[in-house]
Amino acid sequence: PRGGDVGAAPAPGANGAAPGAGDEASSPGATALPGAAGYTMADVARAVEDEMALHVDDVLSRRLRLSFVDAAAAWEAAPAVARLMANRLGWASIEPELERFRQHLALEFGADPAGLHLAVTGS
Repeated sequence: PRGGDVGAAPAPGANGAAPGAGDEASSPGATALPGAAGYTMADVARAVEDEMALHVDDVLSRRLRLSFVDAAAAWEAAPAVARLMANRLGWASIEPELERFRQHLALEFGADPAGLHLAVTGS
């Protein structure tokens, strides 16, 4: 943003790195989240850093509202979102957050997480 533009969004790559460059947890860039809603890992990082989201459901349901649009896509996105959040918020493990989000999907959206497949790697 230009000097004095309070609240202006930073230009892509404003941190000196090309958008999408590097590890998604440290430099999320334009890595797309699953589904057709068009959200990216940069949207997740913004929710954590600028909007103080503290849980996966804060990001995927309350900030981005992906859970409302496509619960299966939100569940598929959850591990990558949790890894980024763990990196930014200092979590030791993503599994408790994934379980919290699974319960949230079941309670709030009637989603059957048992029927949704989730590949968790690198907690």
